[in-house]
Amino acid sequence: MSVGDTIPVRINFLNTFARKTGMSDENYGFCPHCGENLKTDSVYCPACGAIIKPEEAKATIAASRPTSMGGTLLFSFVLLIIYTIVELMGSVSMLSFSPEMYDTLDQMFIESLGESFADWMYSNLGVVITKEQFLSETFIIGIVGLLSAVAAGVSAYFCYKRENRMYAVIACAASTLIAMSGAFLCPLLGGGISSAIFTLLVGGLVTFLIYRSDKYFAA
Repeated sequence: MSVGDTIPVRINFLNTFARKTGMSDENYGFCPHCGENLKTDSVYCPACGAIIKPEEAKATIAASRPTSMGGTLLFSFVLLIIYTIVELMGSVSMLSFSPEMYDTLDQMFIESLGESFADWMYSNLGVVITKEQFLSETFIIGIVGLLSAVAAGVSAYFCYKRENRMYAVIACAASTLIAMSGAFLCPLLGGGISSAIFTLLVGGLVTFLIYRSDKYFAA
């Protein structure tokens, strides 16, 4: 009989000895793989990692898996995806807006409405803005929107993977704050304080919903 063959015999002897000597309160039995003394509730061997109680091990693994996406997390994920797509499209349009495009737009207003684009902005929105100001703020809004969309996309990615919940929360909060900055960086086209408050309310709500969706994320 080889040394390896004697291990099960020794383990059986040790287990019988443990039961007869009253070790069941704290330590009961030995690992069949390495002989380590085990506690009563041991599911895995602390020495070699062998599974001692297969059924309990399966239950532990199942309990550690996140719940499938739904409820508040699914709602937040859909909003983030929609926002990311819309904001990316809008940002690309803003960043590609050139002086020639402004002249074309201005000419269209004159031909269709009988007044320039700047005059229409003043008469209908009460905004006094020059061509240079419009192009400058359009560019800034494009940059802000692009950064906000990227942050929202990162948050949506972590929501989809259902990993690193706090990363998803931080990215969503960052997207909200970046979008809010556009209202202050571009006072003429950014929408002002009302736009900033609306962005804060919606972005804050989505951030809060992600934060409260811990049951959907892996532990």
